[in-house]
Amino acid sequence: MTADKPAPAHKGQSGESVRQHNLSTVLRLVHLQGTILRSKITATTGLNRSTVSDLVSELSELGLLVEKETAASTGVGRPSLAVTATDNIVAFSVNPEIDATTVSAVALSGRVVTKERRLMRS
Repeated sequence: MTADKPAPAHKGQSGESVRQHNLSTVLRLVHLQGTILRSKITATTGLNRSTVSDLVSELSELGLLVEKETAASTGVGRPSLAVTATDNIVAFSVNPEIDATTVSAVALSGRVVTKERRLMRS
């Protein structure tokens, strides 16, 4: 850039794109961590409690997450809810090999729902 020409301004993000990013961040965190306390999501993401609550509720309504009550804690206040990914959504994995093909269905929680290996005819 030249001294007399300012750098172009970056476009700001709309509220919807920020919400989509936050939904993705929470879902990815739960996917990677497995079962995680809602308070840990708040601490890890830096989002406030009400935002995390809204995001987790939306992801739960979509059938992607499940909230469970934790055992009573000895701390002050209500215990934080545990959040985990559901097994309702699966991804398929296909692994072609020299002598066989393996196909698997893996749930969002990381659990292998089914796996089958078929030998190739020679």
